[in-house]
Amino acid sequence: MITIPPKTQITSTIRPGSVYYFIDRNLTSAQPHYFIVINLDPLNDPCLLMAVASSQVKQVLRRNKHIPETVVQISPAVYTTFTYESIVNCNYIFSKSIGELTEKLSERNLRAHPVMDISIIKQLRTAAIASRQVSEEHKDMLRR
Repeated sequence: MITIPPKTQITSTIRPGSVYYFIDRNLTSAQPHYFIVINLDPLNDPCLLMAVASSQVKQVLRRNKHIPETVVQISPAVYTTFTYESIVNCNYIFSKSIGELTEKLSERNLRAHPVMDISIIKQLRTAAIASRQVSEEHKDMLRR
């Protein structure tokens, strides 16, 4: 049986809309979340820009009611990997390296999921660019 090295597995799957499921210590929840790659050119950019999906739709909407243009709702009808209505708060974009994902995969702490449709990724980029909390450097990577 041929084993594909974790780095090769990651680099061969990363593209705009790639979705990975893992735990991140920077989140308040200890549960795994879906992280969505939103870069235009993730393999050549200095880092991966990832948005995080949450099932706490009402809570996220309430917290961001004054900036609704920075959140994107995604239903299971649109992305079938999600089993319930989800929301992405694009005020918080995570910067990850390919090495971080490779390490999580080699430790069996990461699962790859089907690529999300580019129309949703465009909405996530637009929402991140509209955010005052996303750095200009990251916004530039989303605009190119």
